[in-house]
Amino acid sequence: MTAALARALLPYPGLRPFERHEADIFFGRETQVDAMVDRLAQRRLLAVTGSSGSGKSSLVRAGLLEALETGLLGAAGPVGDSRRYARAATR
Repeated sequence: MTAALARALLPYPGLRPFERHEADIFFGRETQVDAMVDRLAQRRLLAVTGSSGSGKSSLVRAGLLEALETGLLGAAGPVGDSRRYARAATR
């Protein structure tokens, strides 16, 4: 098996964070995503903090953004609707 084929068959991206387009293979953190959506329903600001390498970026990109785009927080409007709210990602 070639290295390229092996990478294509892996169900995870390795050490890099999951990206938004990989939401279909991001799983196991539904409880955390639900908690973030609930928090956003109550407040307009959500800070995601944690240790380096704990999966914060993956959680936001493939978890939270997917949930918002699929309408789990309808009152906030679609993710791309910048008139409703702003998104900021920092490192």
